[in-house]
Parts: sequence; C-alpha cells; structure tokens
Amino acid sequence: MAICKHCFIEAGYFNDIHPECQERLDAMSEGLASVTAALMAGRIPRVAFPDLSLVLQDNERPIWFYNNVQEIEQAQRRRFVAGSRGVSIRMMKGVSFRLGATEGTSVRESYKKSVDVGNIILTTKNLYYIGDVDTDIIDLEGVVQFDDNHDIFRIDDRKHRFNFKMKYVHDAMSLKRLVRLVIDLPVDAPLGAPEVKDPNRQTPLAPPSAFPAPTPSPMQRVFGKRKAVPL
Repeated sequence: MAICKHCFIEAGYFNDIHPECQERLDAMSEGLASVTAALMAGRIPRVAFPDLSLVLQDNERPIWFYNNVQEIEQAQRRRFVAGSRGVSIRMMKGVSFRLGATEGTSVRESYKKSVDVGNIILTTKNLYYIGDVDTDIIDLEGVVQFDDNHDIFRIDDRKHRFNFKMKYVHDAMSLKRLVRLVIDLPVDAPLGAPEVKDPNRQTPLAPPSAFPAPTPSPMQRVFGKRKAVPL
C-alpha cells in the first residue's frame, strides 16, 4: 500500500498521492510561488485574503494563511511498569531459588498533547494563531528561533515556545520559509507590483488578487470558495 507523499495517509497500491491532495498542492504551489517571489524581491505581496475578522495594525499586510492547525504542548504523565516474578530454579526436592524478581514501579514520561485547534495567519509584523480556545500573537521582531520537524512548526520568542502541528508536512516547510523571508524584509519594503514573475516557470504569474472575478484565486482553491476581501 503506497503512502501519499503529501498527507502521509494510505493512497492505494498504484498512487503516491491522493487526487485532492495533488489539486491542493498545485493550487498552493502556484499561490506560494507568487508570494515567495515578491518577498525574495524585497516587496510585500498583494494577496486576496479570506475574511477572518482580523484587526491588523497600521501598515500591516497579510502574507499567507493556514487552517486546521493544532497547538501542541509538552506534558508529563505517569504510567505503571509491571514487575516480574523472576525465574525459579529447583535445586532439589522441596528446595528452589527464585532469581530476578522485581517489583512494579511508576514511571514519569513526557508526551505532546493537542490543546487547541485553529488557524495561522502570517503577516508582515506578526504570526497570529486563532484557536477555538485562545489566540496567540507572536511578534516577529521578538522571535529567537524557529524550525520545522516533519509536520511540526516550532517558533520561540523571548518568553514562550510555541509548537504547531500543521495539517500537511508541506505546510510546515512553507511556513518556515515564509517566516524567514518576512523577517528579512526591509523596513520600508514597498507593495509588490500587480504582476509577479514566477522564478520556476519564468513566466508572468498574477498574484491571487489579480485573478478575474469568475476564476477562483489560488487562495480560494486552497481554502474554499469563501469571499476573498482584497486589502
């Protein structure tokens, strides 16, 4: 049974990716290509963003959006490890010795548990996590380090460590790259041009906000046909 290279779930005997995963990956790659190209050129990309009722700061622009993200925390728990009666060795009739007997004991172990589910919104100034339980705002200027491990994206500021379990491995990788590019943006970075060139295909690629109304933008194809409000 082959494993989907995008979501790592069984995809069948002759497929290495689900059709819906391939469609989502193609749409995301097209949108990310335009956003990444603008950031690498030192410009803030123009994107059509889902209406999430998010109040942005002055001169703060949205960059990208991820849904179905779990916030993970390190926790401790105890479990009981059973003992052993050992081995009984008979020396003679009526005489035997028991060796290797141990008592059961309680062992403390650490594990990762999901404490919230929500969306990540990356902007030019902050990384927002809007969950069902709480909202976290991570100031990119105060970030100490960040990294990805499989589908986990970890980011540390001066006070706290945040671990986010992304829906797909590709999401953790792309978020890490986007955070690096946003942090490296010049303070006075201008808005991107209406048309961004895709460095991979060497052809002009319109950013999501430039697509005609009848045609869904890459953001809409990835996150659903919700109304996109250009900012």
